[in-house]
Amino acid sequence: IFAGLMEVESAIPELTYRRVTLKPESVFFKIFIFSQSSADLTPTLIKNSLLSPLGSLYGIAGKALPLDIISYDSSTSIAIVRTEPTCCRQIWASFTVTTQMNGEPCRIDVQKVSSSLSSLLLSRDIKLELQKLEENQSKQGDLAENLSFISF
Repeated sequence: IFAGLMEVESAIPELTYRRVTLKPESVFFKIFIFSQSSADLTPTLIKNSLLSPLGSLYGIAGKALPLDIISYDSSTSIAIVRTEPTCCRQIWASFTVTTQMNGEPCRIDVQKVSSSLSSLLLSRDIKLELQKLEENQSKQGDLAENLSFISF
């Protein structure tokens, strides 16, 4: 009896499982730019201002990192930046050490990071987002206090 059961069990093929990990093609940053001349900023100017610290941090290879400014809204001073997942940490470091944009002192705050643009733009709580925007706009009025840590 047991010999027959053994034959049945050996006739069943072994199941093999394979783990599949999907990696995102892009990483998106939602950044807030504290600057006195935020109305004068353009996506090209923002990109060039971010590439300069990348060059000082990582040399020629830093300036070659893929970085795109998807959009910039001058009324809210919010920009959407796209890069590759392998460069995410270097780009974030560039945001941290950027102290000038268009010759004016500035500061960049990362508000959100996401692997999809739709999840970056959609908010679970719209009231909270509007409240943050109002706070950021009031903070922008006190720009001298926000930029007091920068020494020139």
